[in-house]
Amino acid sequence: MLLFEVALSAVAGLLLGVLPMLHLSGRSSAALLRSGAQHATASRERNRLRRALIVGQVATALVLLVSSGLMLWSMIRLRAVDPGFRADGVVTLGASLDDAEDQAAAGFWERLLDRLPTVPRITRVGLTASLPIDMSGLKGGSFRIESKPRGHDELPPVAMYTAITEGFFETLGIPLVEARAPVRADYRGVPAVWINQEFRRRFLPDGALGERLSFGDDSTWHQVAGVVGDVRTFGLREDIRPWAFSR
Repeated sequence: MLLFEVALSAVAGLLLGVLPMLHLSGRSSAALLRSGAQHATASRERNRLRRALIVGQVATALVLLVSSGLMLWSMIRLRAVDPGFRADGVVTLGASLDDAEDQAAAGFWERLLDRLPTVPRITRVGLTASLPIDMSGLKGGSFRIESKPRGHDELPPVAMYTAITEGFFETLGIPLVEARAPVRADYRGVPAVWINQEFRRRFLPDGALGERLSFGDDSTWHQVAGVVGDVRTFGLREDIRPWAFSR
């Protein structure tokens, strides 16, 4: 956007300078002198109009200058925001298996995880139901903490959650703050869940590892196996929200 504005300003300056020169290039010196004499005797109304046009041009230039400065400052501030993940060198691919049974779908994803690393120039692979900033396939709702039962009149805590596989955090460069990353054995063992730092700060400040969580109406308990860095999933200008990642 900055390069576009610079190019547009340069083109506008050239046009505004060249067009009058082309208009005057075919006129004789006598005609120019007569034109100058006529302008010297221009009426007061024309002078007022000329001054109004000049004021309008200056005001418009000032508005453009201030807008460009604000845009540049916003761009600088956004570039300084840490999104919590690394996008350089990352390629995404979407796939849907809506009609497949759970067991068949799980087998397909496992085969995909095994085969993709054999493709040249692919070093890491991870699967997820939703990508940062993409905001598609997101889920959220209330959850329970086994060690902190709530009363009937208390509102339940709310968080966002999504499904991931091993390699997801490593592929996007999301730092592992505490404990371990997901592994293939998590698919068949005790259901595990990973939470971000905001989740821990807000709901489990005294310790998160080993706590068990249950999401929505599901009676399955997921054990917290690790804590990862915060990711700005809803955009660089949005606040970080509590997030849980499960297998």
